[in-house]
Amino acid sequence: NTSINRKIEYLVLAKNVGFDVPSTSIVQSKTALNRFFIENNGMVVAKAINENIMFDIKNGDGVVCPTVVITDTDVEKSSDKFFPTLLQQKVQKKIDIRVFYFLGKVYSTAIFTPEKHKSEIDYRVVDRIGENLTRIVPYKLSESDVEKVERFMKLVGRESGSLDFVLSFDNKMYFLELNPVGQFGFISDACNFYIEKEIAKKL
Repeated sequence: NTSINRKIEYLVLAKNVGFDVPSTSIVQSKTALNRFFIENNGMVVAKAINENIMFDIKNGDGVVCPTVVITDTDVEKSSDKFFPTLLQQKVQKKIDIRVFYFLGKVYSTAIFTPEKHKSEIDYRVVDRIGENLTRIVPYKLSESDVEKVERFMKLVGRESGSLDFVLSFDNKMYFLELNPVGQFGFISDACNFYIEKEIAKKL
């Protein structure tokens, strides 16, 4: 599957340009799952192995397949063999960082997710109303990180896209993935970037 290969390729290329990347593995057996779980001290998440959108029939919304935490109970109850699953080291994060890249311009935001809330693991799972609204503010990348973003996007051959990172408590910025489609509306609105205006100018 080319999209799966690209997802892994993006992690490799991100590491090549100098970004930190969480330990990652695709497993399909209980033995491999248990090994990865132990190697990462029980700090593991499972992610979509491919870009996908599910449809919520009740609400009529398109929803993403969220990142989920793997527990020791999950490992214990796992089948001996299962469908290939993408596992990744769970980084203890201060904030999520979403970067939108468009023709050499970099727009970056910090995303604060409430602790002990469903969006803490995956900021895409957010409240639409209530007290736990996700806070999104502009975030200034270092010149070094901006250069890495530019080199990465040139390597993958993309003129635009959204890059997801997490900032750890020891201030390391870990690359998680690239969304080539690059949804930007929510960060543009929250941070008054007017990205759609810049895109319209180029078109």
